[in-house]
Amino acid sequence: MFDKLKNLWIDKHDEKITVRNSTGKNNKITITGIKYKCYLKDKEDYTWVISGTGGRIIAFEQGIKWNNELLTEKWLHDSWLSE
Repeated sequence: MFDKLKNLWIDKHDEKITVRNSTGKNNKITITGIKYKCYLKDKEDYTWVISGTGGRIIAFEQGIKWNNELLTEKWLHDSWLSE
């Protein structure tokens, strides 16, 4: 797949996520990494990956459809749940 991807950009990227601790309390934390966003022409969709320390993968999504706004489900950012 990597050989078919068109690099759109690579940059520092922070993600805010909610993590439940051992007592059941939700805590918001920030994960810092490098985001690689790219386009897969064969499928006309987008893919991105965030890597952290030592190249460890933090998050990865593929099959993202975009037409001036996100058209596919939000896997990492399900803000609609809180609405």
